[in-house]
Amino acid sequence: MSVSSLILSLAMTVLRSRLLLCGLALFALSASAAALTDLVPAPTTVTDDAITWMPAVQHTGLLVILTGADGEEARRAFAADETATFTTADVARLGMADGEYRVDVVVMTGEVSTGAPDATVGLSQTSRIAIEAGTLRELSGPVITGNQTIRQALCVGLNCADAESYGATDVLLKADNLSVRFDDTSTTAGFPANDWELLANDSHNGGEDYFGIRDITAATTPFRVDAGVATDGLRVSPAGSGTHVGVGTEPMEAIHAVTSDTPTLRLEQQSTSFGDYAWDLGGYESYFYLQDGGSGDFPFFVGAGAANGALAIEADDVILGFSGVPVNLVTTGTTSLAGAAFLSDSLVVDGPTLTQRTLVGFDDPTTAAANTEFEVDGFARFRADTRFDGTMTAFGDFVTNGDLTGRGKLNFVGDYSALAGPVIRVRDQPTSTNYMILTRQGDLTILGTLSQGSDVNRKEEIVAVDPEAILDGVSALPISTWQYIGDEEGGTHLGPMAQDFYRAFGLGQGETTIASIDADGVALASVQALRARNEAAVARIAELEAENAAQAERLARLEAAVARLSAQN
Repeated sequence: MSVSSLILSLAMTVLRSRLLLCGLALFALSASAAALTDLVPAPTTVTDDAITWMPAVQHTGLLVILTGADGEEARRAFAADETATFTTADVARLGMADGEYRVDVVVMTGEVSTGAPDATVGLSQTSRIAIEAGTLRELSGPVITGNQTIRQALCVGLNCADAESYGATDVLLKADNLSVRFDDTSTTAGFPANDWELLANDSHNGGEDYFGIRDITAATTPFRVDAGVATDGLRVSPAGSGTHVGVGTEPMEAIHAVTSDTPTLRLEQQSTSFGDYAWDLGGYESYFYLQDGGSGDFPFFVGAGAANGALAIEADDVILGFSGVPVNLVTTGTTSLAGAAFLSDSLVVDGPTLTQRTLVGFDDPTTAAANTEFEVDGFARFRADTRFDGTMTAFGDFVTNGDLTGRGKLNFVGDYSALAGPVIRVRDQPTSTNYMILTRQGDLTILGTLSQGSDVNRKEEIVAVDPEAILDGVSALPISTWQYIGDEEGGTHLGPMAQDFYRAFGLGQGETTIASIDADGVALASVQALRARNEAAVARIAELEAENAAQAERLARLEAAVARLSAQN
């Protein structure tokens, strides 16, 4: 028996008795199957004139069976050392008509036992091709006609595993690009025919993660849920006598209503006990408003471009200019505003005697000082956010005769080139004692002691220095007298240039400043080095003095001996 006949006989035994009955492995091949060597035993390449199978496993032979729609079969068997190819010449030789064919490929991976032919080891795969005018074309997969029942789970997609883990999932889509399309093929007039698609994520590089419903016909995505939305981002649930819609309920998010003209949210009460009523919240290019649906009036308006924090309502306070913006309060027939709680910027009251002045908490404005621009009768609170950027800014003189408490920044911004006197001064008015003065040149004078933080518990990367090296740096450091440019009042100063100091020691924030704590450290290290040198010099002097005393004593003995010799002679 020839090798081809033997392989054909073995393959038919396996195909009928085990592989087809037990369904060991069925794989639907696509045009890209040649790259899926880890999924199919014999990746397939299809051209117009040939189909070639390249087994990806060790094998002893290969059998190809083509089955037509009428049950007609064409078979070819290949030995392990043959190239498994079905060509258009085979189509002509076998007299195969145009149409669709099922292709079953059996890859033999073990030897058959003469006593138990069913024990043959093999792999099989299935695909479909079409023959058109003598040429070959691969089809996308099998076509099933008639009702189908799947009693367990279903996985669809190129990345479905042979032994997929479904858990509680009934239908699983598993691929790089996921979608479910609804293609309505209605052509009769009057019947709806819009096409829709369920989408899971963008399919392009750098795309976004979301679940959406796409209107294919209109090329829009009217519904979309971005990945990472919190629980109950949108929830429709029955509550009480009606259905409630929750948007961003955990945490609360904004409701975005969009129309081409005046989007509106209606609050409508329909009740036989309390009556019907409606309120409308709306907005357009000029105003946000609240409209009384009964009378049609607009009791509340906010103009477009209103300043940030112009009005704040808290538990016990109504705050105007909450973020430090100017607030103009126009009144008619009055010259006072009594009982205002807090102000963070300017409140302008138009009247015959208080035009363009700021008075807060006055029952009788005639009791206010005539020359003040801002006066508070009682307690004035300056909050941390007196400006929208979290700072309180003074563009002129700022004077307080009491406590100033804040949780933000206090900035003095202006042109100080022509300013006479200090920029900041802390002064005891009754005694005319200045505790601190900061001039426009940057000179800071304090009445008491300047203490800098040097707590060991606030320090890290502590490394001991070599006092001798520091002293050498000081010895080479140029020291000069100098004056600050344009600071005639500051006087003459003595010290190094910051650039020289930074090059010598590398201390501080940069080469244009010297921190006094660094200068103190350099001086103290130099003192330690000088003391060490002094102690060494003192010890050496003591040693030399001892040697000198010993020499003097020896000289005295010699002189005495010489005197005795001279006396004897």
